[in-house]
Amino acid sequence: MNTPTTRSPTRPWHILPQDDSTARRFEADCGLGPVAARVMAARGWTDPEALRDFLTNGLSSLSDPLSLPDMAAAADRLTAAIAAGEHICIYGDYDVDGTTGSAVLLRTMRWLGVEHVTHETPHRVHEGYGLKPEAVDRLADEGVDLIVTVDNGTTAHPALERARERGIDVIVTDHHQLDTSLPPAVALVNPWRIESDTAFRDLCGCAVAFKLAMALAKAMGRDAEEAKPFLLSLLDLVAVATVADMVTLLGENRAIVRYGLSHLHRSENLGLRALIDVADLQGGVSAENIGWVLGPRINAAGRTDHASVAVELLTTEDPQRAKEIALELERLNRERRQIEAAIVEQAIEELESHRDDPVIILARPGWHIGVLGIVASRILERAERPTILLAIERDIARGSGRSVPGFDMHAALTACRDHLEGFGGHPMAAGVTCLPSKIEDFRRAMIAHAESLGPDALGPRPLVADTELAPDELCVETLEDIARLGPHGDGHRRPQFVLRELELAATPQVLKRTHLKFRFLLPNGRPLTAMAWRRADRLGELLPSPRRMDIIGQPTLNEWQGQRTVEFTVRDWRVTEP
Repeated sequence: MNTPTTRSPTRPWHILPQDDSTARRFEADCGLGPVAARVMAARGWTDPEALRDFLTNGLSSLSDPLSLPDMAAAADRLTAAIAAGEHICIYGDYDVDGTTGSAVLLRTMRWLGVEHVTHETPHRVHEGYGLKPEAVDRLADEGVDLIVTVDNGTTAHPALERARERGIDVIVTDHHQLDTSLPPAVALVNPWRIESDTAFRDLCGCAVAFKLAMALAKAMGRDAEEAKPFLLSLLDLVAVATVADMVTLLGENRAIVRYGLSHLHRSENLGLRALIDVADLQGGVSAENIGWVLGPRINAAGRTDHASVAVELLTTEDPQRAKEIALELERLNRERRQIEAAIVEQAIEELESHRDDPVIILARPGWHIGVLGIVASRILERAERPTILLAIERDIARGSGRSVPGFDMHAALTACRDHLEGFGGHPMAAGVTCLPSKIEDFRRAMIAHAESLGPDALGPRPLVADTELAPDELCVETLEDIARLGPHGDGHRRPQFVLRELELAATPQVLKRTHLKFRFLLPNGRPLTAMAWRRADRLGELLPSPRRMDIIGQPTLNEWQGQRTVEFTVRDWRVTEP
């Protein structure tokens, strides 16, 4: 078992200020239970009517697609291409967002009766992210007249210049941050453009593609009532992408995910249904299931093979083929996990040499580029600092970065761009390309940038609890009430609680050399099982076994053989009685 020394034993805990009078009003006016009401009051909600709207918001909150910049131009150009029988190519990214977005547009084209449409996804390892000039040349040789990007293209200036030279028009649909100039596209549909009139900007790439599907249906003269059932059937895909891409689960995103989750178990999409069956989620799909179960399986195609198979899964109308691909993705996901585990072990070794760096940059030959984003997240959990992992491949190093709140990864890379061959992404995640000879210069520049921000940007991040839980409140009814506040994700995290003075019934048990299992006795005499995932490295703090502890984390509902019991996921603990 590896025991990293970069992680401090505990992080600061912060319990949000409590507003009991507002909580009581939410109980009376919104029908919430006491714990859920305390959570929303602690998060700053004050108006019961606004909270009722939040709890019930539906698809009527979706803004007009034409409020997005260049959407009208994109729909008009596509309409003209369809009428002229031009060869259209959907060019999507290789992750969940890109593959689902490609599927949305391909299914829309099929619904509209378009014949001359194909799709492309770059190979993550051999081609890398985004549209490249070489891909444009290949598509031009194949007779493509119009390229529509999904979840990429905003910064693909060389590729779009090549397209113009080759006589190919490009419609860019994307949600990544813009650089200093707009690309030479016939339309750039990106909610982050300054001139965007949309009320909600933080859409994933698939959602932007869905907005194009809405606009195209209207531009093609389809009656709104005729189009509605088809467009609604696409929201399963958009919901999966919204959760998997970790955009804010507020506003339009919340409405999309609420609707999608309520329909996923009976999805009309054969591929999604096959994936749900293979993953054994027939009982229902939650946002957590998307993030931890469905998303990784869709992503597995692009990480270890080619993402085109995921697009095929999400567009096939053959049940047998859907089942075959779902099983193949299950196999690829197991392979991905084995590769990931090996790289995590090696990255932990590298981490020891950089334990004092405010930004962690690790590089090694032989790492699989397809899983470095996941591994970067694992190392970030241990180091609690922004992390970038690079795979060195002969004359180039490529990789992924993950960040912490308060440190804008995209802005940091922009500040250090003189040491990079390329980069792109978001404040919390990015892709990076660097010459091996410049890795050390890049590391020094990132460290200097981090230090220039001051200690607040990278100081210890407190674990935030919404409120304390009394032992009697730790029950199935409380969890059912908290579920009404969902879906949870970025911008609207799952509620977190503190439990005080729990008696430890036995020495914590190590599971799979990685996790800790606790058995507590609550003050009311009931037992409580709790899991601390990937915290076995802290077992030494608990030997000899303490008598009492405070814990912070989330209660979970465990269902087994028809019985439902409450368990707890422990994020951190404090010994109160040795």
